[in-house]
Amino acid sequence: MAPIETFFEERFRKHADGTIGLGAPLTQRARDMGISHDVISILHGCDTEALRAFSKDDSRKLLGLKAGLFYVGYTGRMREDAICLFAGLIRELRKKYSIDVVGVLIGNSAFQVDRFIGPEIADSFIKTGWIEYEDINQYMSACDVLVLPFENSVARRSIWPSKLNDYLSVGRPVLSTDLVVLSDIVRNAEVGVLAENTVESLAYRCAELLTDPNKMTILGNNARKLAETTLSWETICNTVDKFYNDVTLVACHTIEDQKEVQRKKGF
Repeated sequence: MAPIETFFEERFRKHADGTIGLGAPLTQRARDMGISHDVISILHGCDTEALRAFSKDDSRKLLGLKAGLFYVGYTGRMREDAICLFAGLIRELRKKYSIDVVGVLIGNSAFQVDRFIGPEIADSFIKTGWIEYEDINQYMSACDVLVLPFENSVARRSIWPSKLNDYLSVGRPVLSTDLVVLSDIVRNAEVGVLAENTVESLAYRCAELLTDPNKMTILGNNARKLAETTLSWETICNTVDKFYNDVTLVACHTIEDQKEVQRKKGF
């Protein structure tokens, strides 16, 4: 499908009056194609009205989760790279760091995860399957850390992982492999920690978080603040709306100028 996808992805871009890139890598891709004017970059928005930052203790009681354990969560669809790293992370935390941790797969993973988890750590996982949206909120809120364990592939590096917005909305610290598309905002907004895309690196950084409750609280509060401000839908929509109006105004002037030239030439 590459030739067809490339055609529809690139053929018409230069004819647009304005271009919006979802994240720095895709915005740079547009510039590399020769699009140098009227280009902006935005990120996916956070739904802070639908997703709330519930108390960990309250959510755990509501869901009947055991007290005295650490919970590390991942939400939504998975691919092989994610489940391999996530299962390895839980295994490493329990074996090497002796942390009593439970991996929580929240929602429909749409992937056969059991064969990657293995029987030796099967009891250390909760797999919710299909659940109501409100329950997804509760499970994420019940977690100490929420994870984005992705390989460092071209697609993963450049495409914004929208589940990050859900993690931020519930106010939990984020542990992610160091992806170009999100590394700057994670560091600058101090909403989580980044690791190499290896089990060992992810486990080391996660252990650091789980053994530092104060840091987890600070990062979680920063995450919710980022969701309510810079990454709120209101902020992003206002940015797009202003850009659209500015580009449209320029385009309209250009059309009028062209018509005036045609009139002077007698067309």
